[in-house]
Amino acid sequence: INLGIRPIDIIAQHDTVQDGLEIQAVVYTYEGLGEEGQLAAFVGDQQVLVVTPPLENFERDQVIHLKPRTDRMHLFDAESGNAL
Repeated sequence: INLGIRPIDIIAQHDTVQDGLEIQAVVYTYEGLGEEGQLAAFVGDQQVLVVTPPLENFERDQVIHLKPRTDRMHLFDAESGNAL
């Protein structure tokens, strides 16, 4: 089973909140683009993309916390790619 979530449905936080599912990640790149920010981070060896509010600021190698919106997650069959 593979888990899918859109980059806009993940909240990147500087500090831990400890209220539900939270994943520690390390910032690879961050770019503010006016209306939004685009963050690439690593969770282990897996790269995760996150769309952030425009005024956020993240630095390379910074440890952050990702909070996925669990109501927006999707499950897929690992072999066929079909939604479950």
